[in-house]
Amino acid sequence: MRLAIVFYMDKKIYLLIKFISIIFLLTVTVSVSAQNVKNEQKIIAITDSLISQKKFNEAVRVCDSVLEASDKNKTPTVYSKAACVNIVLADNIHYTNMDSIRFHCVKAQKYALSSNDTQIIDSVLIKILKISAQSNGILFELSFLERIKTYIATIKSDNRKFYAWYYYATGNYYQMAGDNEFAVEDYKKSSRYFHSLDMDYMAMLMCFKVMRNISMSGYDDNAIHYWYNFLQRLHANVASKQENPDINTELIYYRTIARYLAYMKEYENALKAYDSSMVYFDKYLQNKHDDPENSFNRFEYINFTAYKYAYRIQYLENLGREVDIDLIAKFANDSSDIIKDDLACLQFLLGRHYNNINRYDLSYKYYKDAFNNYMAVYGKNNYLTQKTMLQLLQNAVIVGEFEVADSVSAFLSECFNSGSGNSNTISEVLFHEINAKLYTRTSRYSLLQSEMIKAQEILSFLLRRNFGFMSRDALRDMWRRSDILCSRFLHTALILGDSITDDFAKAVYNSVLIQKNLLFLSQSHLKNISLSDTLLIKLYRSVSSVKATLAYENSTLNSFERDSLYNIMRENELKLLAADTLQSKIIGTLSADFSSIKRKLSPGEIIVDFSEIFEYDKDYCQNNPEKCDNKYVAVVFGSDSNAPEIIPLFARDELTGFHLRNKRTIKEALKNRNPDNIDAIYSDTALTQLIWGKILEKIPKAKTIYFSPTGFFHDIAIGSLPLKDGEILQDKYNIVRVFNSADISSDVELSLSGGLAVFGGIEYMNSEIQRLPYSLEECDYIRIKAGIKGIPVSSYTGKNAVVSNLTKYSGNSPYVLHIATHGYFDGDESDPESLENSSLAFADKNVTALEISETDFSDTGLAVLSACETGLGTINSNGLFGLERGFKLAGVDKIVMSLWNVADDAAAYFMKKFYSYYLGGHSARESMKYAREVLRSGNCFSHPYYWAGFVLVE
Repeated sequence: MRLAIVFYMDKKIYLLIKFISIIFLLTVTVSVSAQNVKNEQKIIAITDSLISQKKFNEAVRVCDSVLEASDKNKTPTVYSKAACVNIVLADNIHYTNMDSIRFHCVKAQKYALSSNDTQIIDSVLIKILKISAQSNGILFELSFLERIKTYIATIKSDNRKFYAWYYYATGNYYQMAGDNEFAVEDYKKSSRYFHSLDMDYMAMLMCFKVMRNISMSGYDDNAIHYWYNFLQRLHANVASKQENPDINTELIYYRTIARYLAYMKEYENALKAYDSSMVYFDKYLQNKHDDPENSFNRFEYINFTAYKYAYRIQYLENLGREVDIDLIAKFANDSSDIIKDDLACLQFLLGRHYNNINRYDLSYKYYKDAFNNYMAVYGKNNYLTQKTMLQLLQNAVIVGEFEVADSVSAFLSECFNSGSGNSNTISEVLFHEINAKLYTRTSRYSLLQSEMIKAQEILSFLLRRNFGFMSRDALRDMWRRSDILCSRFLHTALILGDSITDDFAKAVYNSVLIQKNLLFLSQSHLKNISLSDTLLIKLYRSVSSVKATLAYENSTLNSFERDSLYNIMRENELKLLAADTLQSKIIGTLSADFSSIKRKLSPGEIIVDFSEIFEYDKDYCQNNPEKCDNKYVAVVFGSDSNAPEIIPLFARDELTGFHLRNKRTIKEALKNRNPDNIDAIYSDTALTQLIWGKILEKIPKAKTIYFSPTGFFHDIAIGSLPLKDGEILQDKYNIVRVFNSADISSDVELSLSGGLAVFGGIEYMNSEIQRLPYSLEECDYIRIKAGIKGIPVSSYTGKNAVVSNLTKYSGNSPYVLHIATHGYFDGDESDPESLENSSLAFADKNVTALEISETDFSDTGLAVLSACETGLGTINSNGLFGLERGFKLAGVDKIVMSLWNVADDAAAYFMKKFYSYYLGGHSARESMKYAREVLRSGNCFSHPYYWAGFVLVE
């Protein structure tokens, strides 16, 4: 009993003691908690004070000391404050101290996560992404950014804002890594997110980055135009919400506009936009009040200055203006704080400038520095790195650093062979051309031929793949590249002589074909696309628009919208392919090569393609002048040839300076084509021997010779050149003049049921133009002769022979157009490719070759220009620019034209004889030959002045 009582009493004492202990512990805990709150408040007050004084390092030390003191003080509030202080410090460290920024960002992330405060975590992580984005992609690896992305998905966050900065940061990372396509995709996403957050300034910045990468990476024009239009919408949106333009907004707007205009080669306007951006940049700096040593001010200033100098060089050089190059070079050499890619850009442009003024030692230095910086930033697979390497390779060859050149060449070969994004591009064509120069200098001739063949194959591939949708400027650039390559092929063939391989000889001819075809085809293509706006251009624009929408707005479309757009695109692409017969014809012409042309030839038929070399390897020629004498070359082959033969002919001066029997030079005689000079040209067998001697020795069994002229050959009636015993070339060979050797065809005329339209006997409203009475007689003969044969004829004579009666046939032209009138060529070479220097006189006004080219005479098989000088034009490396090109662009198959002023009565007599055969069932080729023979054998018009001037071009 007593034991039970004792136990009971002890239990009461135990509970009492326990109760007292709990009360004591609660009192102590409240006291400690209150003290902790005071400590936290004190820490926060101290750190806030230090931050307001911009003493960020001291503020961080206060937080760190408290957090490291004991576990008791590691409270969420202190962690939150520590995270905030570290991120503020990271945001205010001088931008070049990347290690310190990275260190404090990592600490900020650690403390933020420890705080368990969603709002702090969200703001700190977004700030880290913002700092990472502003670091241009060099602060963190992609794996670090992706870990942030993974964590942010687990908390409630403003995902749009997070993803805006995340894709900005990753876009920069990919750009730094050299993955331009990935960079563009992420910048696009970032721009969309910023726009959805009403942060249109940042959306515009992303537009700038998208367009920058597009212009660097060779994307299609549709993409850059789309983002330019998006930029304009963003800018208009910002302007509608504020009275005065925001400095940041205008700064990035004009920077982007300048880049777009430069891409479009509108350098004058680009310079104006660029100058506007610099005005806003100055205002931007004036509005900043941070201490330059503890802010991004100096960094921003230096790098924007680098941007300013880089693009000023580009714009001013393209405008042909002076550049303060010494000041810019000093800036590039002295400014160690420039971001490597901005510095590389500046160094590249300095290298190009010194290269242009032949200071190869300096250009070599700057290209090498630019490569090292691009390599450090972007790696080897980046477009800019490889572009710089190409320039470095070229300069290494020029300055004779052949070991360096071999090393650079091997590096680039690895890049292209790895399919790094620049294979099968113009850059690779240039790479093989430079390699060819290297192997020429170092006498590695088998490698030289291999490199030239590769360059030609890639250029042909690019043309076939891209020709139909290339812009006018892109076509011109491509033609220029083909022209340079063709000249280098021909010159290389002369250097190598008999040691060239069959494959190389074939590539030489293929290059000549492209060079002679490309510019004409590009003009024809662009003209026909513009004519077909009722179908082709609408279809093309529809397909392009849908592709752009699917590419740039895919994330905003639902599945039904996407499927509908895909169906529209596929349907219109099929219509486009079915309708664009011109495109397939052009691609077929561009696909023409030695093998396909050879298959067209019958036994005894020979191709003679005359070419002139305009581009030499100048450094090679200085040391080997004997290899650089010949500028005219003939490429010759027949149906049984294994490969073309490359025959060197003579220098241009040797032809133009050739003295005729009347003591005149060819150049003088062609300038004044009077009967005496014409007789001197077409009676001098020595001239025939100069032009044809080497060629005829190579083709003893030839019966038909298809020849394509170049240079001064355009002004000479080749078939009428004399042989011995009063013969001319046309007597011994069937000489066929072709626009280019891809145009050879059988000598078979189509049905004349398409009818004739005849213009002649014109009464000119301009009283200064003399009437041609025999031209009416000529037209009446054709009308009567055709009528007898039952061939429909429309005749326009007197005042009825107006231009509108010619142009009304556009799109539905007769099979034969005969125009008997005055022809003019004024010889103005201020614009050597103008079609406005040549014209035909009609009753009301003259019609130029340009106006002819803009019509559609594609149903016309033969145009007979019975007028003076209709075969003349401005001659340059691009060919002959005159009425011949105008009618060819209009779609005419064959053209009869004259090379000098032909007497009215002789011209009428020649045309009557021509039509007597032509309307009698002979081909145009045969009819020209027979008419020429009739005049030669007669008494009145036997002089070459009367019959040699008319030529047929097929």
